[in-house]
Amino acid sequence: MSTAYDPKIIIAQADRLYSQAASITIFYVLFGALGGPALSALLAASFFKGSEFMLIILLGAILGGLAGFLIGQQRGLELRFRAQIGLCQLQTEFNTRPAMVQQPVVNPQQQRGAQTWIR
Repeated sequence: MSTAYDPKIIIAQADRLYSQAASITIFYVLFGALGGPALSALLAASFFKGSEFMLIILLGAILGGLAGFLIGQQRGLELRFRAQIGLCQLQTEFNTRPAMVQQPVVNPQQQRGAQTWIR
């Protein structure tokens, strides 16, 4: 197995992280909207009966969905941030890669008119 540098892997990982960030908010909203009523039903079962109990379950769904939305937005931001870090490092590598064309560099300590070549 070769361990050669491949920038396509970094770009593919960034794309995957952006894809996850796009869907994670929906997942957390659904999880909160389904888990909120179950949790509120367990907590309110002994205190409320009838229509008040249904109102508490509805309120649990709304608050659970809202909490899921906020958590999903934060997790999505973290995933997009990680993708941006990788892309930024890749761009830094491209910007600092030495040019393939040789360029003359004059060393002031050498005698007048002498040049050295670097890559």
